[in-house]
Parts: sequence; C-alpha cells; structure tokens
Amino acid sequence: MTRDTIIRQVVDELVATAHLSVASSRQLASTRSSACVDEPLRLRPALGDLHKRCSSARSARDGVMHTVRPNPRMEPEDMAIDFEVSDHIALVTLNSPQRLNAMDAADYQALSEAWTEVRDNTDIRVAVVTGAGDRAFSAGADLKSFLGTPTDLSDFWLTQQGQLLNRGIEMWKPVIAAVNGYCLGGGLTLMLATDIRFATPSASFGLTEVKRGVLAANGGTQRLIEQLPHALAMELLLTGDRFDVQTALQWGLVNRVVETDDLLDTAFATARRISANAPLAVQATKELALRSRDVDRATGLRLEEAMLKLLRHSEDALEGPRAFAEKRAPTFTGR
Repeated sequence: MTRDTIIRQVVDELVATAHLSVASSRQLASTRSSACVDEPLRLRPALGDLHKRCSSARSARDGVMHTVRPNPRMEPEDMAIDFEVSDHIALVTLNSPQRLNAMDAADYQALSEAWTEVRDNTDIRVAVVTGAGDRAFSAGADLKSFLGTPTDLSDFWLTQQGQLLNRGIEMWKPVIAAVNGYCLGGGLTLMLATDIRFATPSASFGLTEVKRGVLAANGGTQRLIEQLPHALAMELLLTGDRFDVQTALQWGLVNRVVETDDLLDTAFATARRISANAPLAVQATKELALRSRDVDRATGLRLEEAMLKLLRHSEDALEGPRAFAEKRAPTFTGR
C-alpha cells in the first residue's frame, strides 16, 4: 500500500468520524470609512517602550524582522498593530498605549490580518501577543468608535469576515499572551483565546461590558464559562467586576506572574521551547485538545488515532527517533 493511499484512507476516516464544528459569530460592527476598511496591515518592528522591554529577548533570538504588505499612504505612527517574525516566533503587539491599547475598527482589521498571517505562514510556529507600554495589555474595544455606528443587517451573516483569534479563525499554532497592566473587555476575551498566559503584578482583568450597556462579545460569554467554575464565571459576566492578577492566578486563568522586565523574556523562552518541537505534532495536539470540548470521548479517541496515523508518515516522525538514536537535537521541518 502506497503512502498516498494510506494518507487518503486516514483522511477519509477523519471526515467520517469527526463531528467538527467551526466557531462563528457575528462580524464586529465597523465603520465604512476607508481608514477603517481599506488600509492593509503593515508588519513592522515594535516601537517605543516595547523596544526597551524586550531588548534582551530580541538579542537572544538573533532573528530578522520582516515587513509585508506595506502601504505607502500610512505612516508607521498611524499603525496600532505591530508584527514581527523571528526564529519561527511571531510577536503581535497592540501598540496604542496612549489609549491603553484600545482597538477601533481599523485596529481590528489589522489584527485580523496579523492572525491570518500567523495561521498561513508556515515559517511561523508560535505567536506571542502583548500590549505596548506598561499600563495595559488592552482595554478592549474603543467603544466610542463602535457604539451608535449604523450597520447593515446583512453584516450579521458575514461570519467569516474579519476573523480574530477569539472569533472565527481556526488557529492551531500555539499563542502565548504576555499581559501587562489592564486586560479588560476585548483584551480579556483575546487573552481567553490564547493557550499560555504570563502576567505582570500590575495586571488586572474584567469583562466590564454590561456596565456600558453591551455584552462581552468575541467569545467573552463563551470562553469564561468554559475556563472557570459556573458560579465564578457568571458573577464576573453579570456584575462586570474586575479582579487582580493573584485572583487570576488562583483561578488558573494565567500560568505565572512575572516581573514586568521579565515578561517578554519569559514568553519567548516558552515560545522557543515549543518551536523546537515538531510543528505538525504541536498543531495536531492543540487541535485535538480544543476539539475535545465539542465531541464525545469515543469520537475524540478516534480522531486522536487517525491524526497519529497521519503524523507517522511525516518526515518529522522519522527525524525525531533518528535524532534520539544519534544523540543530537532534532531538526524539524514541519513536513
């Protein structure tokens, strides 16, 4: 039996046994101005305070930062989402510290493009997301730019447009959150969609939307109830109360509390440990773990078996044992 025949059989098995669901939700209301819709994302190095805070992390990475899809009409200071790739690790920075890294429609569009780049760029194995400055990871959506903005009812069914990490996109590459300062509203729903979280002692959290007459969208009402006991999640959702980093640590919402100067170093140290592993195995592991929430145990075990069969025919599955036998570090290619 040829390798292609085996792979086709396993893929058929995956399709036949999986009851997979693709998360979808309504599109975030956006303005119709060209500044909000038409400007593509410029991927560029982070600026200002972030440069100072992560200089040691960068020197350890020794990588090259890339700029793609440049827009000559947009000056760097106009961009609020920074993106760089180095040694298979993407750094996504919410960069509007003057407004606590709150995001308007243009920012969400740029952030959507950043997550699409992380998903589709095979050179990227892990992503780190953080906020510029020391005051905030993100205060969430810039409500002034959304509330009262007229939208077409038809926009409600554009569920695959403007996908985000916390709404719509299927991201099987690991994402690490480095949380500094305020993590409120959309900032917290973004963090809840990440896989590993580190936070500084000044970090504080909350889904405060009900205090503003709206609700915690983009997964706020969905993920918090999955990641906390029912009573705790409901209290936070219905009161809009904030909580501090030690409470978040006690509840298991963050992995570790680290000093501000060590935040990105800690995040990148973990990212490097992950990126050293076989990329396909890492992505398969994340997908299986997340899909386990939506399928019964028997289906989950069957999916696990099918993906394992697929991975056994990858080049990385040969490289791992070979490197072990030769007493050297493996060189994984993601093939």
